[in-house]
This record gives sequence, C-alpha cells and structure tokens, in this order.
Amino acid sequence: MSPTLSEGGYWSERVSIWRELMGESLPLFDPVGPYVGVRFVARDGQHAAWVNLADPADFGWQPEPGAAIRVGDKPEPPLAPPEILEPHGGTSVPVGSPLTLSLTVTGYPFPTLQWYLDGQAIPGAMGNVLSVASACLTDAGEYHATASNVVGTVTSQTPRVVIGYTLVCSGHSSGDVRRDPSLEIYEPGQLVMVIAILRAGQTFLR
Repeated sequence: MSPTLSEGGYWSERVSIWRELMGESLPLFDPVGPYVGVRFVARDGQHAAWVNLADPADFGWQPEPGAAIRVGDKPEPPLAPPEILEPHGGTSVPVGSPLTLSLTVTGYPFPTLQWYLDGQAIPGAMGNVLSVASACLTDAGEYHATASNVVGTVTSQTPRVVIGYTLVCSGHSSGDVRRDPSLEIYEPGQLVMVIAILRAGQTFLR
C-alpha cells in the first residue's frame, strides 16, 4: 500500500513519502513550499528527484549536476522580441489639464521603454504610461516610444499631441454665434472665424 498524503500537504510531507517509497536515504532538500509540481532539487544542486502524486509507482531520482529548478519555480520562457500591441493615438488637451499617453508592450525579457517628444528622449519617461499632471504649451508635439530588449528594438507610431485653448461662443436671444473651424482645442496663433447669425427680424446695430 502506498503512503497517504493529506490534502494540501507540504514539501516536507511529500519528501518523507518519497523516501518511504524509495526505501533509501536521499540528499536533503531545501524547504520551499507549498509544493506545486512533481520535481525536487537537492540542496547540494547535484541531484533531482520526482514523485507523481497521481501515480505513486512513478517516482525516482538521478544525479543532475547544476540542477536549478526548485519547488514552485516556472521554466524560463523563450526569448521574444518587443512588440507594441496598442500604439497610442494623437490627442488634444487644454492647457492645465492632465495629459496621458499609454502603450501595451510584450516581449521577453520584458522590454525597456523610452518616450520621446519631437525626437528628444524625455528624462525618466520609461514606463508604458506617460503622464503629465498639468499640460503646458511646451508639452505639445510629436510623441513616440521605443521598446528594447536583448532581441531587438521597436518604435511606436508618432502621433501629434495638441496643447491649446478652448473657445466658448454663447448664443443670444437675437441670434447665434458660430466658430469656423469648430474644434475642441485651438492651438496658439490659430486663426478662428467667429460668425454671428441673426434670427429673423433682427438687425445689427453696427
């Protein structure tokens, strides 16, 4: 009869069961738990052992110089080049409002990011989100980012960010006021035509 194992048993209990199954002494194992796999590595780093808890007859151990995987470790994923999945888009922001640009990036090792404004690296801007708490006119321009790891480097699209002013035109009972062009944000120096449209029966005083 094979040894029993309590539900959620830890590494020490499972190693004891393994020793009982093998009927021989084993190298000491590092106390890493709870156990989530079927492979142990000896503390000396020179032996590996396994126990298939679904099949107590499936067990064994063998010399393995340089063994490194320990209980709970995951195999290292393969190298993968950087990839920008969701390039950020252009936007228009009023002066004094928050400005946020973001990217979704994959790759292994995880890429290092760097944001640029008009071709110049932005100091400290190395995350997938670029935030400016209160945008000013000098924050306007073309933004892009690079993502780099040991496999390669990719560059995002370069959309334009507009920082400017809002223009509110209020109507009156005698007519309406319209803007041409009608935009949410106007850049400094941009020409805007303001048109007054009278209602029927109204005339201009001047």
